[in-house]
Amino acid sequence: MIHPTAAPRLALWKAQLVVVVVAATTLLLAAHAGAAVLTPAPGAGTLAAAITTANTNADPSNTIILADGRYAPTAPLPAITKRLRITGDHANQQPTAGGGPRIDGTNQNPPDSDLITVNSGVNVTLEGFLITTSSNNSFAVVRDNGTVTLWNVALSGNNGIQLAVSAGATATVNDSSINDGNSTGIATAGTLTLNNSTVANNFGGGISKTGGTLALNNTIVANNNPAGLGTPDCDATATTQDHSMDSDGTCGVSFPSASPNLVATTTNGGPTPTLALGSGSPAIGAGDPAKCFLTDQRFFVHGGSGCDLGAYQTGATQDTTPPACVVTGLILGPPKQQQVTVSDSIAGLGPEGGALTDPTADNPADAVTNLAITNGSVASAPFSGSGPSTAGVVLTATKSDQALLTQWSFTATNWAGVSKLCR
Repeated sequence: MIHPTAAPRLALWKAQLVVVVVAATTLLLAAHAGAAVLTPAPGAGTLAAAITTANTNADPSNTIILADGRYAPTAPLPAITKRLRITGDHANQQPTAGGGPRIDGTNQNPPDSDLITVNSGVNVTLEGFLITTSSNNSFAVVRDNGTVTLWNVALSGNNGIQLAVSAGATATVNDSSINDGNSTGIATAGTLTLNNSTVANNFGGGISKTGGTLALNNTIVANNNPAGLGTPDCDATATTQDHSMDSDGTCGVSFPSASPNLVATTTNGGPTPTLALGSGSPAIGAGDPAKCFLTDQRFFVHGGSGCDLGAYQTGATQDTTPPACVVTGLILGPPKQQQVTVSDSIAGLGPEGGALTDPTADNPADAVTNLAITNGSVASAPFSGSGPSTAGVVLTATKSDQALLTQWSFTATNWAGVSKLCR
């Protein structure tokens, strides 16, 4: 629990919600009971096994956390049939030699197959890792038949279509790069939105749109189809766009036929390789600040008030400040309750949202983990917005037995991966 000031401490004692340091007797790494949090070790079949477990778990919302290292599936991964979040460990993982979470499809057999398939009606979030060298030709690395959200992901150097969005499906690409593929970067017939992302250097073309809608916000689509054998940056103009750039004038954006002066894909910090903006790039400072995220693809915090186009922000720095946990309310009851607000003013919290007691909502797994409580229950207010937010999240602890003490603790983690033990 949290150490409040002297006056609330007295009220808290009278309410018998005593502030003590407790050992975590029950660790709930998910936001609600029953949700599976799976931590497969790097290897050949471990990720496939974790997806199978998540598909068969009775709870409708599960999480797979990828460690540093190489996941090398030897076959297409099982189709995802249930709400799932696959995530790395944010800024705590760096793509140094042998490090950084990555899915490598070098051994995928048969290569003429989709690597990751999201079934119709299923909501999947991919977050903070690299997928490379997967699939072949007209097959997809990620085939979205449902709802897919990418946060801080690199789809880089794959042989197949890096992201395929089916008719009726929805995909949102945030702070991510889709680059250096041997086929098309993105093929979409559904609803596709790219925010502060980079689609570049794909041999077969950038974005192929055969139906649905395409929205480009603060996004770079550039240098695709370098040999002139495939489609251009876009084979159809964007449905809507805001402060975006292409290199050949085919996307219908604010800055057409402009070179963003991208530096070759390399390690620039964070969990994935990125494409930095070279000196003098017209993409620097050209973004719409109102649609710019708090951090870039590396989970680095933007410098100043400017916003660059694309997934890489020039001058951004790594956040080292943990979030804050403050007692903000005491309710004497009945029932007796204590409210704690978790907030982060730099990298923000989220974007996973929903209440702790709502099994159909996204887990607030980036903000509240390792929850332990005796003689009570905890509920959470929903996160605000669709991206990392500096707004606070309120947790409310309610006593089960008014005659007994309630003890609880949790770990608060911000979007940049910086944690603090709150108790």
